[in-house]
Formats: sequence, structure tokens, C-alpha cells
Amino acid sequence: MQEIQTIKGSFRRLQIAACYERRLWNRAEVSLQSLCAETSIPVQA
Repeated sequence: MQEIQTIKGSFRRLQIAACYERRLWNRAEVSLQSLCAETSIPVQA
């Protein structure tokens, strides 16, 4: 029973990490787009 709890805990941490990483990636993407807008470089979709 203890093993299941450990697996659940690890999975939860993995979800949090993935969510945090996605948020960082979105922020980087937004700043990249604004940078391209400033320098008038077309952003590849």
C-alpha cells in the first residue's frame, strides 16, 4: 500500500513540474513574439 502512495506522490510532482515548465515555455514564447514584433521579423507559426 505504501508503494501506491509513493507512485501517486511522484506522479503529482511530475504534473506540477510539467505545469511549471509549460508556464515558463509560454512566457518565453510570448517574449519571443514581442521581440519579433518589435524588430518586425515575421513569426513562424
